[in-house]
Amino acid sequence: MAVDETRHALTPGGHDRESLVWAVPLPEEKTTVVVYTWVNGDDVAGAAAMVFGSAVGDQVFEVVDGVDVGRADFADWAVGPLHLALRADGSSSVRFAGEQAQIELEFVGTHEAYPYSEHVEGCPGFFADDRVEQTGRVTGRANIGGRTVEFAAAGQRDHSWGTRDWAAMTHMKWLNVVTDVDTVHLVELQAFGRTHLRGYLVRDGELSPLATAHLVPAFDPDLYYRSVTGTVTDRRGRTVELALDADPHHFTWQVHPRLRIHDSMLAGTANGLPAAAYADASWETCYVEYHQARSADRAASGRHDH
Repeated sequence: MAVDETRHALTPGGHDRESLVWAVPLPEEKTTVVVYTWVNGDDVAGAAAMVFGSAVGDQVFEVVDGVDVGRADFADWAVGPLHLALRADGSSSVRFAGEQAQIELEFVGTHEAYPYSEHVEGCPGFFADDRVEQTGRVTGRANIGGRTVEFAAAGQRDHSWGTRDWAAMTHMKWLNVVTDVDTVHLVELQAFGRTHLRGYLVRDGELSPLATAHLVPAFDPDLYYRSVTGTVTDRRGRTVELALDADPHHFTWQVHPRLRIHDSMLAGTANGLPAAAYADASWETCYVEYHQARSADRAASGRHDH
């Protein structure tokens, strides 16, 4: 299915937005590189670079916002230190020339782009009018505080447009896992008393939407990932068994006054093969604060979480 990824018309004001992101987990380098850009219905855009992991220490987060971009398209997109070119086939060139991080990457998809609208229930309306996900090969380099990392690795890009109502959700999990054989992408969105699952499995060049995902995540007292195990099954009946552990350094973004995102890089196995993964989880801020306080109380009393 061909997907039109030129810039879309958005309703001014409100929750309408369009965004593009590239995420590259590099477990062997203990570093994750992310470049992100967005624009609203008033042609006001922003961009960010996020770098985190044990080799980085404190997260690097450079962000610009409030930039008027007019009707510029993603084929030639510039916002502050960011310049990118998104081509019709989904391949892309991205450069972020920040003060703390300088990133250059080239992305080429390893399968066709998957739109959430292909699901029988479409894309959840509070999350986007539609959202495209694609796994690919990423080559490039990142300079962080004078340390240069060159990479040729698996990465993920997504492109969404329309409503993004963060406050409509109570929780979200986003997970991408790649081995030499399988690629798994999934998102679980909890909203309005339901869990909405979207995603795919690619094996032998064949993409099939997911049918089920039984994830067993473990979190630390601050609700960052420690590990993810579980099983995902696609509509062809193919399964992948996950056993992933998280790098202890994570990324945090307060995306809404009542919702924050915790991002993690993971490594381990998928069906017994070495796997690199990227995951995020969103939490209500008061929920995080509650568990932090409970953990402190247990530690003071000598008790421990299960």
